[in-house]
Amino acid sequence: MRRFSSVLVTMQHIQSYIAIKPLLPNSEVARIIKEKVKHLHVFLSMRLGSISKYANYFFRRSFMVFQSNPLLVQLIYFMSMSFVGFLALKNLKPRHKTTPTNLDLIFTSVSTVTVSSMATVEMEDFSDQQLWVFILLMLLGGEVFTSMLGLLFKSARANTDDILQKRLPSTCRDIEFSDRSYRSNMEDIHSEATISHNQVQESKGMNQNFCSILAHVVAGYFVAGIVCSSLVIIIYIWIDSDAKYLLKSKDIKIWTFSIFTAVSSFTNCGFTPVNDNMAIFRKNFSILLLVIPQILAGNTLFTPLLRLSIWALEKIRRREEYAYILQHPEETGYRHLQRQKNAVNLVLTAVGIILLQVMFLCYFGWDSKALEGLNWFQKLVCLLFQSVNTTQAGEAVIDISTLSPPILVLFALVMSVRPPIPVHRVNFNKFITSLDYLLFTHVTKRILRNLT
Repeated sequence: MRRFSSVLVTMQHIQSYIAIKPLLPNSEVARIIKEKVKHLHVFLSMRLGSISKYANYFFRRSFMVFQSNPLLVQLIYFMSMSFVGFLALKNLKPRHKTTPTNLDLIFTSVSTVTVSSMATVEMEDFSDQQLWVFILLMLLGGEVFTSMLGLLFKSARANTDDILQKRLPSTCRDIEFSDRSYRSNMEDIHSEATISHNQVQESKGMNQNFCSILAHVVAGYFVAGIVCSSLVIIIYIWIDSDAKYLLKSKDIKIWTFSIFTAVSSFTNCGFTPVNDNMAIFRKNFSILLLVIPQILAGNTLFTPLLRLSIWALEKIRRREEYAYILQHPEETGYRHLQRQKNAVNLVLTAVGIILLQVMFLCYFGWDSKALEGLNWFQKLVCLLFQSVNTTQAGEAVIDISTLSPPILVLFALVMSVRPPIPVHRVNFNKFITSLDYLLFTHVTKRILRNLT
C-alpha cells in the first residue's frame, strides 16, 4: 500500500508542478517531471520484476508437478479437450431442428477425444461445422498425436534440466574460487568432477537430440498419413459416381466426408459422417480396400512403419542420428519404437490374427444375413475389412448383431488383444536382481531367527 500511495502522491505532485508551470522556469519543471517519471518507471519495473519472478516460480513448480505425475497431465489434457469440444458442439447449430441434450453432447465429445467411437446421437444429425469439430477432436486425441506430444514434453523437460544444470556449475565455481587457500587442493577434484559432469551432460544432450529428431519424424508421419489418406478418398469419390451419389443423397459434402473418414480411420476412432457407418459402401469394395491400410498405419502397423520411415530417412539424408535411433530405440523412451525383431514379430502377429479372423468369418458367416446380395469377392472384402476393424478401429461394414455367437466370441477375444509393450533386458535384469536380493534377505532373516 505504501508503494501505491507513493505513486499517487507522485502523480499528484506532477499535476501540481504542471499547474504552477508559469511560476517556475521551463527547465526546472522539465527536470522535476523527469525525476518523477523516472521514479515511477523504477517502481513499475520493480513490481513487474517481482510479478515475473513469482510467475516463473509458479510455472516451474507446476512443471515439476506435471513431470512427477504424467497421469495428471493426460487427465487435464483430455478433460480440457472434451470440455472445449462440448462447448463448440453446443454453440453450433445441428443439421435438424432438434437439438441434442447436453449429456449427449458431452458424452459424444468425450468419446471422440478418447477415440472410443460410442455415440448416443446419430451422426447425420450433426451439421457440417460440427463434423469439423469432431475432426479436430479426433486429431488431438489420436494415439500418434498424443505420443508425439509426449516426446515434445520430454524434450522440453530435458531443456529445463539443462538450464538448471548450467546454473549449478556457475554457483559451484563462485563458492570454490571464493576461498583462495583451498584452490590448489580443489583443482584435481574439480577437474574430475568436470569430466564426469561433461560426460553426463553429453549423454543427456544426445538423448535430448534423439527425442527431438524422433518427434519431428512422428510429426511428419502423422501429417503425411492424414493428408495422403484424405487425398486418396477424395480422388476415389470424385471418380466413382455411385459413391458421389450416395453422399449427395445424404447432403454430405465430399471434402467433409473424405477428411472425416481419413482422420477417423487413421486415429482408429470408428466414426463416419453417416448413420450406417461403412455399410453403405458394402458393394463399393474399392473404398474399403483404400481404408484398410489407413487403419493399420495408425494402429497395429504404426511401430514397423515408423521404423521403416526412420530407415528411409537414414538412407536418404545419411545422418548418424537415424542409424543410432534404429540401433538403440530404447534410449529414446518411446514405447512405439522397437527393435527390428520385435517389429517383424508384430507384423507377422497382426497378419496372422487378421487371416485367422477372415477364415473364421468365412466358415461361420459366409451365408449370413449380413452378406446377402453380395458376390464372392465383395463378401471377401467385407469380411477382411471387418477383421481389420475388430482390433480397435470400430468401423463396421456389416450388421454385427446378425452374426452368429461364435463370431461374436472371436471378436471379443480379438478386441482384448493389445500391442506388446517392449521389455528391455536391463530392466528385466534389475528386476531379477532385486527379487534375488529380497528372497536372500528373507531367507537370511529366517535363518538368523532360528539360530536365536
